Amino acid sequence: MTLNYGDLDFALTNRMLIVSWPARNLECFYELNGTRDRIEWTCMTGFETAEMRRIASLMKNAGNRYLEELKLSQAS
Repeated sequence: MTLNYGDLDFALTNRMLIVSWPARNLECFYELNGTRDRIEWTCMTGFETAEMRRIASLMKNAGNRYLEELKLSQAS
């Protein structure tokens, strides 16, 4: 299975990052650290299988990449 970064949607709230994959109807909620530049905690309801945990991990990595790109764009 391939998860393309461009297939994901990101929504940044006060303390949460929501990463969704509309094509698979999946959504993960990630709590951010105090400076809102790294994911600290994951809420993965419905991610009990090994494949779903792998997808959630890939989505978490994509979320951290999104936060890094956001931080870089704000710095320039």
